[in-house]
Amino acid sequence: MICHYSLFPQSNEPGSHACVFRLKHAVSELLYTGSNITRIAMNSGFSNVSAFNRVFRDYYGIAPTEYRNQNKERMERKFWSKEKLKNKLRQELQALEKA
Repeated sequence: MICHYSLFPQSNEPGSHACVFRLKHAVSELLYTGSNITRIAMNSGFSNVSAFNRVFRDYYGIAPTEYRNQNKERMERKFWSKEKLKNKLRQELQALEKA
């Protein structure tokens, strides 16, 4: 498999340093941008989205979209203001009281 950009090393073996480097780049884009999966795959040096999805799933055990969805709220919480965090906690407490 050939990398999309020459600055990325040329291996897609799931345990290789090159592959891990590209996957870490992809994870940062998944968490910190709204880019679609195809764009992230290309930006991370994968030649196509199918190869990216396969390698990502082999390494992380879930699809890139699932990874983004599972970690989205955690990442949003990291950047919440104190007021937004207080409101979120208040909502969760109210929901627990109703249960």
